[in-house]
Amino acid sequence: MVVFDSNFLLFLLQENLPAPQDPTTGQPVTDCEKRITYLVSELRKSKNKIVIPTPVLSEILVRSGAAAPDYVTKFNKSAAFKIEPFDTVAAIEVALMIAAAQTGGRGKKDGIDAPWTKVKYDRQIVAIASVHNANAIYTNDENLKKLAFSKNIKAIGVHELDLPPEDAQRTFPFDIDEQQIIAEPDEE
Repeated sequence: MVVFDSNFLLFLLQENLPAPQDPTTGQPVTDCEKRITYLVSELRKSKNKIVIPTPVLSEILVRSGAAAPDYVTKFNKSAAFKIEPFDTVAAIEVALMIAAAQTGGRGKKDGIDAPWTKVKYDRQIVAIASVHNANAIYTNDENLKKLAFSKNIKAIGVHELDLPPEDAQRTFPFDIDEQQIIAEPDEE
């Protein structure tokens, strides 16, 4: 099981988003949509669920306008994605994270240079990932990455994703229809 942050999901839902910078080169990451679409395809093949934490869902819905109900429907119908709530167990996990930061002398924000409301939101995402035993969070958010690492969860940016392999019989990259990835249920 893996978790997607809003900055990954938006590339599947909206066109022409600005690319994040690759922290290793300082340049914009190329082919973000292709990288993420290929990742989703590979996760589906391996029957690895993509968790959408409800705090991430709310971020997506705020930015989606009239498309919001359609996005929720697509995610709910998709076999690749699973929306998971911030529930009691996740709330306990957040409380433990805050207590550990304070006990460790790092303060309630755990040394993260961001507004308290953002730190709380990011902790909810990490807590949901943790209680669902996610092995990775896909995000470009450096603060979220720090929190994930603190819970021994890998955090992977779009610049770290592979591009789809070239099809030997064609001269152009192998394209995957993003709408099929989101909308099609598994054929089991």
